[in-house]
This record gives sequence, structure tokens and C-alpha cells, in this order.
Amino acid sequence: MMFAMIKNILKSILLLIGVFACADLVYSASFTPYFSDTGYNGRFVSQTLADPIVIPAGGAKEVVVTMKNTGKKTWMRTGSHFVSVYTVDPKYRESIFYGKGWIGKAQPARVDKDVKTGETGDFVIKLYAPTVAGEYEEKFYLAAEDLTWIKGSYFFLKIRVNPSVAKAVLGVKEVVATTTENEVVVPEPEEEVNFSGDLVQDSSEPNIRVGLYKTNDPIKFVSDFDYLIYSGIESKGLLSAGLTATLKYENSTYYLQAGELKLSSDVPWRLVPGDPNNYFRITNYSRTMSGKGKRNFNAYRGTLEYVYAMKSDIPYIINELPLDEYVAGIAETGNFSPVEYIKALLVAARSYAFTSITPADAKNKSLFDVYASTADQLYLGYNSEIDMPHIKEAADATYGEVVTYGGIPVRTPYFANSNGQTKRWKQVWGGTDKPWLTSVECVYDKGKKLFGHGVGMSNHDAEERARKDGWTYDRILKYYYNGVEVERRY
Repeated sequence: MMFAMIKNILKSILLLIGVFACADLVYSASFTPYFSDTGYNGRFVSQTLADPIVIPAGGAKEVVVTMKNTGKKTWMRTGSHFVSVYTVDPKYRESIFYGKGWIGKAQPARVDKDVKTGETGDFVIKLYAPTVAGEYEEKFYLAAEDLTWIKGSYFFLKIRVNPSVAKAVLGVKEVVATTTENEVVVPEPEEEVNFSGDLVQDSSEPNIRVGLYKTNDPIKFVSDFDYLIYSGIESKGLLSAGLTATLKYENSTYYLQAGELKLSSDVPWRLVPGDPNNYFRITNYSRTMSGKGKRNFNAYRGTLEYVYAMKSDIPYIINELPLDEYVAGIAETGNFSPVEYIKALLVAARSYAFTSITPADAKNKSLFDVYASTADQLYLGYNSEIDMPHIKEAADATYGEVVTYGGIPVRTPYFANSNGQTKRWKQVWGGTDKPWLTSVECVYDKGKKLFGHGVGMSNHDAEERARKDGWTYDRILKYYYNGVEVERRY
């Protein structure tokens, strides 16, 4: 009997050991975290939104997850071993809920402050719902960057995506010969973008990808802010503020060197700020403009991506940033133009850009959405904001506003001036006429020679209507674009 009792006790002990040993693994048979530093330990405390978190298709919601540091090591917000959240099952899985504010596609948030033993820290996770309704579950683990997974820190979020009835369609992007700062080019999309079915309208501010320029020369990147280095979706460490990184592409390999850090990869580099409002400079890029003195427009907000374009056989420098940060850096008018005209121009520019953004799951998606030149819209970035603060103010005043026709955001071309009458879409680009792009009279253009394509809004005529006739920006837009409304979409 004594032997049987001892046997049962040992069996119970072994069972308990097995339970505790597998506590971090029970959720997934496909991911086994490796705890290389046992001084790190954590525990889930709470989340601000109860499961299931309900989000409309294409919408977004923010959830704050609170975790307790139950280990011996402080969780750092910055530095080489900062603590953040990663997707798991499998690890580093690209999340379909990825969007603005995420560190990377598999890394939604870092801890909000340094967290000592026994304290709690928050992880602010913004979830951007896919366009397909359904029940989802996202699984996460904390990690000290480039050091260890944090034992006991597993948590999950159950998400219900409800159908959305809001729809959006994209206009046709015309490709025209244009004079840029340095040369005359006929831009060619890196790949043709095709769409099938309707696109569900996202209620959150989208990111836009801007093709800055292409070069075979190495580029030199520096910022006044810390930037995270990514090779694809894999984190490679932190680029400290003030430290210059040299990026180059050679023999099918991407290289990055910054101080003693030397990296190579077979996938593109992404340099991502902790805050999308942060900005960087490309110090060996010269972009000056006539009439703007010696100012070098080589500074941009948001993320830099360095990627080889197979079609062009040359690396492209791409700037990814929130749409309204892009709008604030557009230089299609002057700082001292009438404010209502500036607002009208920026709403038209935002609409043009909004309808140029292709969804992540689009077939044959291009490397970027728009060119930084007048092939699309003249985008000069952060230094343009400094030189023309009224543009930034007008962008902020019209945040998220676009031109819609029948409730759908539409393409809104504009040009320098007409010869007294604007043109219809079909007259210039062929195809089918757009009902919001009819021909209208431009009284302040009479006697002038047409400068530009002539479709949509005449900038000169619109500016004079604001200055001399006191027209508001929405009245201006509704005159040049027939039957439209001005609506805030995010």
C-alpha cells in the first residue's frame, strides 16, 4: 500500500511539473519560445476591450494590453534590447491587422515606458481590420529585442470583423511626360495594377508609398530620431539618432553599414521610426528647386524603404508615411496664396492620392503608389513644411477630407491654367468620360494659353476666385468637379 501511495504522489508531482513546464506552450504546437535570459519574465494583467473585439471590415480599433514584469530585469522602452510584442504561431507571422503605428508587420507595439520588477507596462495595439468579415484570433508573445522571448508573457486577442457597406473605387492613373527638377521623363509604373471586385473603404488614415527617386549609388540615411532597421519583416536592431547608415545594393544583396554595425540581406531594407511623424534625411541626395533658393529637399517623414526594382534594374528609394503627412509636404502652390484656395488644392491633392493607394492584396501591386514629382504631384516633404507653414496649416484644417461623387472618393486632376475653359476627361485621355469632370468656364484664364492638361481644376482661376470673389474651398471644389461633395473619410 505504501508503494502504491508513493507511486500516486510521484505521478501527481510529475503531472504538475508537466503542466507548469508546458504552460507557455499549451496554446500552440507550432512555436516553442527560447528563453535565453531567464531574468525576463512577465504575466498578462488586462486588456481595455473585451474579447471578441468587434471591428467593422476596413475599420480600426485600439486596444491597450497591460502586462506585469514578474522577472528580475527591467523592461526597457528604448535601447538595443527594448521590449515589444511579436506575433506568434508561427513566430514573426505577418499580421492581417497590421497598419499605421506598428513597428513592423509582425510587431505591433513596444512597451510604453521602462518597467521595473513588479511594475506593469502598457502595449498600445491598433488593429486594422481586413476587408473580409469573420472570426479571427491573434496570438502574441513579448520579447526583449535581439535577446530573448519573455517567459509567461503569451496572450491572445479574439477579433470579430463585421461586414461593412462602405465602398471605394479607384480612378485611372494617367501617365504623362513631365519635367522634374533634373530631367524630362516619361514615368512608367513598375508593374500594372489590376483590381477585381469592390474595395472596402478603410475608416482610418491610410499610408501612402511615394517613389522618391532611383539610383545605383549608395544612399546615406540619418535622422534626429531613433529608427528601427528591418530586413523585410525581420528586425535587425536599432539605428540610433544622429548615426549615419549607408545602404547599397550589389550582386543581388542589400548592404547596410552604420558605425560598427555591418548587415547584409537578400530582401529590402526598411528603416522605421517609432513615431510616423519623425523624419529622416538622405544626405547625399541633392534635390533643389528653381525659385526656392539653396534649400535641399532631402528630408521626409515616416519610413524609408530601399528596394531593387527588377523592371528598372535599379534600386528605388521609397518613402512610406501617413497620407496627411504626405499632403502637408506637397508643393503645388505658394505659402501666401489665399487660404481657401490652398485648402481646395490640398483636398483635391488628397483625393488624387487617396485614389492612387493600392491595397496590400492587389494583384500585381506596384512598388509605390505615386511619384514624388509632377508625374503625380510635387512632393517635397519635411523641408517644404518648414518653408511653407500655411500649407501644413491648411492640411491640418482639412484633415481626412476628400472629394466624393455618389459617396465614392474620386480622382481629382488639376493643372496650372486653362485658355478659358476646362476639358473633359475623354478629350485628353480617352476612354469613358467621368461625370464629375465636365467642362466649365474659367473667367480668370481668358486670354491665356493652356498650361497643363486642362482637366479638372484650373489652379490660377481657382486662386483668383478665392482672392477676388471670396469663394470658400468647398465652393471652389464643387465648381470644378461637377456634382461632388467634400467629405471626411478618416
